[in-house]
Amino acid sequence: MKEKQKPSAEPAKSQPSVPADVLAAAQRHPETDWRRFPQFEQSFASPETMKDIVAKIEKTCRHLEQFRQRGTAREKVRAQSAMRAFGRTLELVRQLDDLRAKQARRK
Repeated sequence: MKEKQKPSAEPAKSQPSVPADVLAAAQRHPETDWRRFPQFEQSFASPETMKDIVAKIEKTCRHLEQFRQRGTAREKVRAQSAMRAFGRTLELVRQLDDLRAKQARRK
């Protein structure tokens, strides 16, 4: 039988989300061009592109709702999971839009 580990009195150290070898490689190559995602950045560049993204997400959610209502049990579960993910994505898109608007007002 395995013995349960007792909680340590020391605070838990957070694990870096990026592996050490990746961080080391990034430090060896300080240029940032390869870290840019122009298509992604362009998607969030203006209110119009943000509206396009939101419209696509809403259209996809309408299709998913059809699966959630009329699909097989498996399709219903998958559609619900996808809709939850799209909901979170919409929250993120709105936050990004708010940040973009705040930055534009500062200029």
